[in-house]
Amino acid sequence: MDGSSSRGSLPPLSNYRVGRRLGFGAFGTVREAQHISTGIKVAMKKLVRQTISDSDWERVNREIKIMRLLSHPHIVRLYEVIETQSTIYVIMEYMNSGELFYYIITNGRLEENEARHYFQQIISGVESCHLHKVVHRDLKPENLLLDKKSNVKIADFGLANVMRDGQLLKTSCGSPSYAAPEILSGRLYAGPEVDVWSCGVILYALLTAVLPFDDENISALSAKIKPPECTDRREVYVRPIYPVQSKWVLGFKSFASPHETIRDVLAVLRSLNVRWKKIGPYNIKCMWKPKVKSYNMPIAPDCQNVPIQSSSKEVSSPCDAVKFEIQLYRFTAESYLLDWQRCNGPPFLFIELCAGFRACAIA
Repeated sequence: MDGSSSRGSLPPLSNYRVGRRLGFGAFGTVREAQHISTGIKVAMKKLVRQTISDSDWERVNREIKIMRLLSHPHIVRLYEVIETQSTIYVIMEYMNSGELFYYIITNGRLEENEARHYFQQIISGVESCHLHKVVHRDLKPENLLLDKKSNVKIADFGLANVMRDGQLLKTSCGSPSYAAPEILSGRLYAGPEVDVWSCGVILYALLTAVLPFDDENISALSAKIKPPECTDRREVYVRPIYPVQSKWVLGFKSFASPHETIRDVLAVLRSLNVRWKKIGPYNIKCMWKPKVKSYNMPIAPDCQNVPIQSSSKEVSSPCDAVKFEIQLYRFTAESYLLDWQRCNGPPFLFIELCAGFRACAIA
């Protein structure tokens, strides 16, 4: 199995013992097989020439060329390609634990450590693709395969393309739920950014077992991924649940009762030395000033010294304190969303506080 095409007098598959069918690819069937002399199991894709159109042959040849180019622990390996007058056999690494998609369906949302394990491997493989100027363009859990050691590898380069200096891509392809706004809008794109977007959607799916954007209607789905308000300047923002002027919105999901959730939130805020006042049963205004000055950053334009009531008389400079508001909403019949919104103060302090809150909340 040397990765080269082969023809000869022996039967084309004389080195393999062909087994059960694993599934159907875009242009043919995929079967389990075993390399006789080494005993290595492989996946064998059979492509019948007469069933593939001339335009699709370009895609097939490009996929084979790209797979020959790539060699990485987290990319499915191409062993060899066997050609006859009527058929092409693509011999690939056998992944015996199925798709990451079915793993998520079976197990539900993954714990953070497990999700991190898979995601690190995914982005390692994607990085290797980009270093070889290959953009996958169809990253999704269905195209991420698991081996017996729970390692994930990127598969199916049927929509992949090779990036060339000074040239942009325009083809709209991939699965809509994982597609970047550039692809859905038909804009030109360099390539890597659409894979990075898909990786973000995959990470969301790993941690929640649901998609961040989902709709049976493609037009409605596209509108969710790329809201009409997005301008050609490509300003990216998160739409808040209700109209506010605040920036840096963050949400935490809770399955506890509203009373228990707020009680636990206040306990964590107390441990982090956050000052607050309740302006409603499930609405809290807060201010946090770290004991140690963490950043020497330029002041944000909206960093203004707005008084806030608290038991302490200490006055904080807008440079070293952040003010934010917490609101609890019903999210589903069984869960609530804890919405955090920075009102003013350095954004990096807000990020630091949110990270501290999360660490305390899950400890």
